[in-house]
Amino acid sequence: MRKLTYLAMVLVLALGMILGACGSSEETAEVDQSDDSAAVTLDNIPPYDGEICIAINGNQPTFTDEELREAHESYEFFGDLDQSGRCTAAQASLSYDTMPDQSQESRGDISEVHPSGWHSGMEWERMHLIAWSLSGENANPQNLITGTHDCNYNAMRVKEIETAEYLEHHPDQHVLYRVTPVFYGKEQIARGVQMEAESVEDKGHGLCFNVYCYNVRSDGAVIDYKTGVVDVSAASGEAKKPGDKRAYVLNTNSMKFHYPSCSGVADISDWNKEEVTATRDELIRQGYDPCGLCEP
Repeated sequence: MRKLTYLAMVLVLALGMILGACGSSEETAEVDQSDDSAAVTLDNIPPYDGEICIAINGNQPTFTDEELREAHESYEFFGDLDQSGRCTAAQASLSYDTMPDQSQESRGDISEVHPSGWHSGMEWERMHLIAWSLSGENANPQNLITGTHDCNYNAMRVKEIETAEYLEHHPDQHVLYRVTPVFYGKEQIARGVQMEAESVEDKGHGLCFNVYCYNVRSDGAVIDYKTGVVDVSAASGEAKKPGDKRAYVLNTNSMKFHYPSCSGVADISDWNKEEVTATRDELIRQGYDPCGLCEP
């Protein structure tokens, strides 16, 4: 797999993209976009109304003809962090060869990466722009943003699985794939992410989408997108204080404790997994350490 580093890709990502369509020249848009740029901004995204992921631009991605021609070879490109230390965009031509062999390797530790707006103990998750399952990327600061469980697992993961299944069934083909975090002003937390994908060799007939995933919490907790602080006082149920008991998941083998929403919980075998209600200090006194992913 080669890495794309030439200037043309940087310019394309920085200056915007020309409107395109998968397998068709027709276009219908759920969200209006300006004629001179297909880049999504918060001005043309409707307010969150309970649907975590919506189609935009008629579900048509905005790749240029040149980008699609280049996508016949696999590559990965991750934009530089901006002046505020935030991720910009990640783009790749994915193939079966870019996917890790999950029977032989597992996702590495990404706990040392603290994306913009990250705060421990607030149930944030580190969200890959391009998933490890598609690219093999682990602790890449240019590929990780601070996100909610709702956005990470209930929205982005759905499209990631859809893309992975296409590549597994078409091992000789490619998918042009781009994920762009959408920030408001100088805020440290992205309001959402735009995900675009188009299968290359069949001109989008096999896989084609352009969606916006809201980086929100469905429980009603209020996110300060400027700082990353979460106010749970408005969340469903009674707000919890740091010393209150709450639900955790234990790995009795590694002696780590996790939030139930942590992505690492899925990797714990059933015989080593235990669900408890306790305080953080109680678990530490029992010899458990907080998970490096969710940092409870």
